[in-house]
Amino acid sequence: MRGMDEEASKDPEALNNKSIPARLLVMAGGSIMNLLLAFVLFFVVLMIQDVRTGEVYIREVFENTPASKAGLTAEDTITHINGVSIKELNDVVKTIRKSKGEAVDIRVNRGGETHDFLITPEKVGRNAYRIGFGHNLRIEGNRSTKIHEGIYGSAEMITLYTRETVKILVQLFTNPRSVLDKIGGPIRMGGDYVDFSRQSEGFFDWILRTVLYMAFISTALGMMNLLPIPALDGARIIFLLIEAVRRKPIPIEKEAMVHFVGIVALLLLAVFIAYRDILYLIPGLNDSAG
Repeated sequence: MRGMDEEASKDPEALNNKSIPARLLVMAGGSIMNLLLAFVLFFVVLMIQDVRTGEVYIREVFENTPASKAGLTAEDTITHINGVSIKELNDVVKTIRKSKGEAVDIRVNRGGETHDFLITPEKVGRNAYRIGFGHNLRIEGNRSTKIHEGIYGSAEMITLYTRETVKILVQLFTNPRSVLDKIGGPIRMGGDYVDFSRQSEGFFDWILRTVLYMAFISTALGMMNLLPIPALDGARIIFLLIEAVRRKPIPIEKEAMVHFVGIVALLLLAVFIAYRDILYLIPGLNDSAG
């Protein structure tokens, strides 16, 4: 065994003998490919689906928000925001985001009459703002997705889903009880996929939903693998960065021990998640267990 280790240590093609940037690229390669695959899948779905256009109307106004205080009401039809014609659901989100918290001029049609409202969005996140209403679309037609919209939309989907994944992981350590029901393993993901696919409207829609679900999973895998948890590539990247700072590698035995502990912890976590997945999919079993 020692002879094999010595042979590997002298082999210039061995991973441990490569430069730190080369090893970093290898360690991050899996996650990069996961995110790249997710981007391609999201892009395919967006480009295949037509964009629905029509009248955008307010479905619901939430209490104690800028929208309710300004006087917007359900069934108001949004015709313009800051002078921009509104014909698609995403137009509302994009235009409000561009405001960056500054007051926006919202023009609505209410019973055949035009009303203008100057509303300042409230901040609900680091770079997120809202006015406080849910909106929907009375479909009048369709148009093809433009390439730049597909690229932007794919990047936006990955960003949003990544942000939500990170948020759940942070809550897992700060307030675990609040997120336990949101976390699932392969068993629950399979059940969720069945529920998701059952909403399909025909075979073509089922294909699109399947591709979309694959994109979600690929994004989650890419992000999870970058977490600084022993045994995952994220932890190996941390060790490489420490090596770059120290200018000498951490002893292989010590790093191997850390990863071994991580593998044991991940296996125990997998068993726990599988147990909760079974309880989630079989509610009656959960009742009898309690």
